[in-house]
Amino acid sequence: IVSFDNFSKEAKVLVQDKAGIRKEDKKSRVMVFQKTKKFLENNDSIGKWTFGIISGGQKIEQIDKQIELIKGLNIPQYEVIICGKYKETSDKKVNYVFFSAFDKGWITAQKNKILENAKYENVVIMHDRIMPNKDFFEGLKKYGNYFEVLSCKVLNDKSDRCGDWFTYGNNFHKHPRIGYLDYKDWDKNIWIDGAFYILKKSVWKLVQWDESLFWNQGEDRKLAEDWREKGIVPRFNPFSSCLTVSWRHGAIPFYEFNEKKLGKRNISKTHVFKETCKFYVKRILGKV
Repeated sequence: IVSFDNFSKEAKVLVQDKAGIRKEDKKSRVMVFQKTKKFLENNDSIGKWTFGIISGGQKIEQIDKQIELIKGLNIPQYEVIICGKYKETSDKKVNYVFFSAFDKGWITAQKNKILENAKYENVVIMHDRIMPNKDFFEGLKKYGNYFEVLSCKVLNDKSDRCGDWFTYGNNFHKHPRIGYLDYKDWDKNIWIDGAFYILKKSVWKLVQWDESLFWNQGEDRKLAEDWREKGIVPRFNPFSSCLTVSWRHGAIPFYEFNEKKLGKRNISKTHVFKETCKFYVKRILGKV
């Protein structure tokens, strides 16, 4: 499936400072690692969560609904941080962080501000269109606390997938071959839609949102690229789900599952042509 040299290169990126290489034998194709750093930070617990919501000030009622749904999850310890424009609140579980550029689409800075203020190691970042379902916290407990970045099921009211687990399908600097993956699949060019993240604060300390990018400028694609370069591995949690009340990207093609490599993408030649043209137009305009 992969040469030993390529495996060695990928493995070194993956482990970073988490493990030391104790043996590397190309002839026998053996690598031995020894764990050198604990995975979980102090006081990291699956029962402690920060929920961060970015607000442009236009959908206060939807944010109120998000807060009520979060309360109904029965999480032992949690907080909600709203960054942007909201309203003054006496709810001790809600921390409102006013952001003066709330109407400028500077969502990268808003998300970084949430992580700066996050009390807990486990963090959920979401736009105001994402609603956690009743299975959300129970599903997180079932998955477990050992993760770096997670996605989960994100569906609309018709049970259509809305950006929950897909790949760029190509090197991030080339034209995209975007497609959904089977929930049991994985690809090195995983791209998590920017509306919803589950991650560790310690991961954010390694890789933050690029504040030179604004909404609709590919800030989520850039984040995925930066994760990969730092050996951070996004994974999928099939036990938790969320509802999205809107989705602007339409239908996305699917990749067939192949246990050895990225499978075949079910897509028309017309779609490929449009996808490629769109990429190069954006490149000419300096948007990618």
